Amino acid sequence: MNEKFSRFLDGDLNHDETLCLLQVMQTQPELKDTLKRYAVVSHALKTNDFLWISTDFATQIHNKDH
Repeated sequence: MNEKFSRFLDGDLNHDETLCLLQVMQTQPELKDTLKRYAVVSHALKTNDFLWISTDFATQIHNKDH
C-alpha cells in the first residue's frame, strides 16, 4: 500500500489503480492519515520546505504504523 501512496502522489498510478486506491481508502479511513503523512514528506522532498516538528514525531509515526 505504501508504494501505491507514493505512486499516487507522484501521479504514476493509472486511472483504474487510482480508483481502486480511493475505494480502499473509503473502506479504511485510517489510510487517510497515512496518505497525509506521505503527502507531507513528498512535499518536503520536492520543495525543500520543511516544517518544525515535535521531538517525538518519529515515535508517534512508528506507533501509528504498528
